[in-house]
Amino acid sequence: MVAPVTEAGMGVWLSNVCPILGKNHKVTLLTSDNPGVKISCSKIIKLDSKTFPNPLYCYMPKLKELIKADFFNDFDILHLHGFSTYATDQILKNRKKIKIPIILSVHGNLQKQEKSFLRIIHDVFALKNKNSVDQLISVSNAEKNQLIETGFSKEKITVAYNGVNPKTVERKPDGRTILYFGRLAPTKNIDLLIKAFSLCITKNLSLVIAGRDYGELNSLKKLTKKLSLEDKVSFLGEVTENQKTKLFSEATIFVHPSLLDIFALTLLEAASAGIPCIAFDVGGNREIFNNTKTGILVNTTNETALAQSIDSLISNVKLCDEISKNGIISISEKFTWEKTAESVKSVYSKYD
Repeated sequence: MVAPVTEAGMGVWLSNVCPILGKNHKVTLLTSDNPGVKISCSKIIKLDSKTFPNPLYCYMPKLKELIKADFFNDFDILHLHGFSTYATDQILKNRKKIKIPIILSVHGNLQKQEKSFLRIIHDVFALKNKNSVDQLISVSNAEKNQLIETGFSKEKITVAYNGVNPKTVERKPDGRTILYFGRLAPTKNIDLLIKAFSLCITKNLSLVIAGRDYGELNSLKKLTKKLSLEDKVSFLGEVTENQKTKLFSEATIFVHPSLLDIFALTLLEAASAGIPCIAFDVGGNREIFNNTKTGILVNTTNETALAQSIDSLISNVKLCDEISKNGIISISEKFTWEKTAESVKSVYSKYD
């Protein structure tokens, strides 16, 4: 496998799926020297890297030497992670030198969003090599459709949903806490959540925002101050697993305000822990939730509609309890890392 980073969603995928694949396959991971989560596999090779022009692209100059030395031809399958990355660019560009099947997990890396000029130019040229990929793995049908629209053959695409490791969380909701857990990044629309929170009419609510900052924290704090919400909105930063479990135990509802996420891991985690979730009816969210049964999907993508959904759910204890129970069952039946690994192995088996 080749992955530019072992953090965020890609890192979670690798840390959970690699050990399962390792039961039947020898998994070697080639990655950058950037810090990330612990990955358990047969061998890990870390290359010197520079996070230019962004952490995910991850420039790894020694990769070219490995390609020239036919390093990858010693393996049976080459599984790439992420589309807009230096590693994927170089490997697909030099496809003729690599004689083994190439599988690409996109990880939402081609999602529709406001892109920089550099990113737009990159994707235009990178997509010229799309036929160099033998098989693609998408995390949802929403992403599969996006890949087809981009020009990839639907016959090459297999959906392997992200998953969770279901575990029991003792729920002690306080009846007033709204939780957002995830990266603090522009694509997450946390500013929209804060604006929606300011419009809620339910009294004594609090909003807890937890997760690593990806350049948004200062602007979010300024917005909170502008709306006079400093005593009601808490920014916790990156939290430990134990702290996350405590947050999941105490939160009354979980809100995921992104309009761009193709399949949100944090929604799976929250619903699996029994937190009633609210998300917009976009992307892969509708593949996770059955509206009003296992979660709440908001049709209108603005802060007013989101505020109304928050008020409606948090004041309805019976509905919260029903969604909590149904969500736990639904996630455990449909979205586990074991199921993810089985889908990945089904792609590998095409080349046995």
